[in-house]
Amino acid sequence: MLLQHLYQAFDSIAKKRKVFKVETIGDSYVACAGVHEAEPAHAIKIVRFAWDCMIRMREVTRELGKLQKQSLY
Repeated sequence: MLLQHLYQAFDSIAKKRKVFKVETIGDSYVACAGVHEAEPAHAIKIVRFAWDCMIRMREVTRELGKLQKQSLY
């Protein structure tokens, strides 16, 4: 459930940031920038994508943690 929510969030971020999602392998999300079209700032683009993913990962895990705690009561 966690990975499904994270990958959906990462897909959304990839689309927004125009980053190419290569695939998901187990618990790994593989993405790149500057492959299909030359992108001079590809490193900056992928770092911003990764930063957004880290922020969203914290939000998703916090949200799911709250849901789990509520279901225990």
